[in-house]
Amino acid sequence: MTARGAISTRAAAGLIVFLALVAAVVAVALHDPIGRRGNRLGRDFAYETKDLRPIPPDLIRYAERAAFDAGLAVPRAIAVDAGDKIYVAGDRAVVWFTTHGAPAGARALDGEPTCLAVGADGTWHVGLGGHVEVFDPAGARAAAWTPHGARSYITAIAAAPDAIFVADAGERLVLLYRPDGAFVRPIGGRDAARAIPGLVVPSPFLDLAMGKDGLLRVTNPGRRKVEAYSLEGDLCFAWGEAGAAIDRFCGCCNPVHLAVLPDGALVAAEKGLATVKVCEPDGALRCVVAGPDLLGENALGCDVAVDSRGRIVVLDPAAKKVRIFEPAPPGGSRSQETGSAHE
Repeated sequence: MTARGAISTRAAAGLIVFLALVAAVVAVALHDPIGRRGNRLGRDFAYETKDLRPIPPDLIRYAERAAFDAGLAVPRAIAVDAGDKIYVAGDRAVVWFTTHGAPAGARALDGEPTCLAVGADGTWHVGLGGHVEVFDPAGARAAAWTPHGARSYITAIAAAPDAIFVADAGERLVLLYRPDGAFVRPIGGRDAARAIPGLVVPSPFLDLAMGKDGLLRVTNPGRRKVEAYSLEGDLCFAWGEAGAAIDRFCGCCNPVHLAVLPDGALVAAEKGLATVKVCEPDGALRCVVAGPDLLGENALGCDVAVDSRGRIVVLDPAAKKVRIFEPAPPGGSRSQETGSAHE
C-alpha cells in the first residue's frame, strides 16, 4: 500500500468514526429532546475550559460569607421565603434552613422535584416533572395541577400576588396561571405577528423571574438571551449575546437560572463554565459573583435565589452545598471568606 493510500484509509476510517459519533448523538437527542437524562458522554469527551473565560479580578465584587451542606444527595432547586428561610428541593423532598443555615424542617414528596418557589404568603409551588403541586406554609399539600401538555417538564416557577408563572421546558413555553390553578395563557411561543422568535430550549433549563419593573424575565438559553415580557405576553425587549467573554453567555445554552436583586438587577447563572454574575436590568454586566474556580468546570447549572438583604444564595449541586455571597466592601478583600454555617 502506498503512503497516500494509507493516509486515505486512515482518513476514511476517521470519517466513519466521526459520522458514527454524530449519529449516536443525534439518536440520543431525538430520544431525549430536552436532555432529561443529563450528559452521558464519557470523561474522554470533556474539554478543557479553564482558559476560555478569564475573569478580571476587579470584576469579582462578591465574597462567599457562609456555606452549609444542602442536606440532600442530589439537590436540584433552591428558594428563599419572605422571612429569609432557605428551601432546597431534591431526593423526593423539600428541606429548609434558617437564614444562618441551621436545619429547620423537611417534607417528603411523592415525586422527584424539578423546581421550587415560595410566595410572599409562604405558599410553596413545587415542580414535579410534568406538573405543579401546591403546599401551604406548613407543608400540607393543597392542590395538584394538571400537566399542560404531553411533553410538559417544569423547570422553574415564579409566584406573584395574582399570578403564578411556570416555565415548561418540555413544551418550550411559559405558562401563566391564576393562584387557584386556572390556566390563563401561554407566553414565549413563536409568533411572527408579534415579533416573538420563540424559546429555544436544547436542555432542561428554562428559568424565569419577575422583575421589579413589572416585566417577567425569561431565559431563552438556546439563543443565549434574556427576554422581558409583559403579563399580556408581549415581548418588550431582549438582551444577551453568545460568546466566551464574561459579558456574554457561553456554550450551547445559557443562562440557565435567574434571580432578581432588591434594586432590580438580575443574577444570571451559567452552566458549563459555571459562572454567577450580576447584570443591570437592561443586560449590561455589573459584576461577577463567582466563577469556575469556585463552582467548577463542565458543571451543571447552579440555581440561584436572593434574600431580603440582597445576599445571593447559590445552590452548588456538585459540592451539595448552599453558598451565600455578599457584596465585598469597596476597596476591601474580594477573596472568598467562608464563615461558619450557623454564625
